[in-house]
Amino acid sequence: MHQSTTNFLLRVAWVSRFTASTMYKSVAELWGNYDFRVPPEFANEELQKYGSEKKELVIFEKSAHFVQWNEPLRFYEVVNDFIDRNK
Repeated sequence: MHQSTTNFLLRVAWVSRFTASTMYKSVAELWGNYDFRVPPEFANEELQKYGSEKKELVIFEKSAHFVQWNEPLRFYEVVNDFIDRNK
């Protein structure tokens, strides 16, 4: 049986905070510019909680809280690009 592991975290703003204590090689946070539940002002603060080698923040300029619904094509592209770069 093939077992798959990952060394990265792709975090959308609504993912639970418990993941911050886990070490990942690469982290990407996806944040909506118009997110009023978790405003983008918190994005950099949250990203700095990870002790990862590579961290990136992607702000979706036309999105609110659910970036995957507001900008589905861009979401797909960002996620696939992140996974390809961090395999």
